[in-house]
Amino acid sequence: MIIRDKLIVQSVDNNFLPWLTISRRIHEEYAAACNADYLAFVGWKDPLDVHPSWNRVKMILDGFDAGYEKVVWLDADSIVVDQTVDIFAETDDEVALQMTRVVGSAADFHRQRDLWNSGVLIANRCSDARSALLDVWGHRRAVPLAHHTAELWELNWLLDYIDAWPDIVKDLDLRFNWMPDYKGHGPESEAVIRSFHGIPQAERFQLFKAEVRRVYGP
Repeated sequence: MIIRDKLIVQSVDNNFLPWLTISRRIHEEYAAACNADYLAFVGWKDPLDVHPSWNRVKMILDGFDAGYEKVVWLDADSIVVDQTVDIFAETDDEVALQMTRVVGSAADFHRQRDLWNSGVLIANRCSDARSALLDVWGHRRAVPLAHHTAELWELNWLLDYIDAWPDIVKDLDLRFNWMPDYKGHGPESEAVIRSFHGIPQAERFQLFKAEVRRVYGP
């Protein structure tokens, strides 16, 4: 039986294990500060022909099944930089899902529409969240559709579901997935979670390590 009802989850394959090695203690401490549990998983929640990006869907569903009321997913290239701000207290408890929204030119590659970013994904345990995630998980072996974007994997199907059921998702404040190329973001000093999505991996890892050193020291 769980004691806390909030959970932070992360997952990586071996390629991103160095990222988790750096951030795990930081995020364990942050979860404890938020009176939440933390769980990391290395590997695949499905056989190897399914990209490990799909793990987030299964880990959130598993969190619901374990009894957690709110589950927060953090991508491996996201790092909490302000442990004084409680992401659970600062976000909506009623809407099924919360994510940051990318608007403008950064989203033009995907059907000329706004693009939700699932690098930091908040899910409240409810029938709408469960239905959405079960639908997405059920497509993990499906052939991508013509309008899908390569390397968005599970997000392609989540975006399709949101197209049909737009009320299940609400904007997440950009402080919780701060990136400099997001329109409407505040100054970097306001960031709670700093992310490095979309940058070539070698460069991204160097930036990630530099940010950890800047905030937490060597």
